[in-house]
Amino acid sequence: MLARTASWGFGRTLEDAWKFFTSGEVDVISVCKLHMPHNEGVRYSMWRLHDCFARHRDRVHALTERLWAHQVKQPAA
Repeated sequence: MLARTASWGFGRTLEDAWKFFTSGEVDVISVCKLHMPHNEGVRYSMWRLHDCFARHRDRVHALTERLWAHQVKQPAA
């Protein structure tokens, strides 16, 4: 297993997950397939790489940012 997560990491909106990602608390955002009620829409999981994979964090962080940044709803200025 490459990633670890905490119990608060499941079932978040993309905007919530993005806040944790930009603060550096998580390395990866993925679509959450567990415990998804049909009426709630898509939910996201947040993951932090295990310390043994720390040397890959910068690359994984950049890939995650490239994947999700354009999908995050930016707050109105």
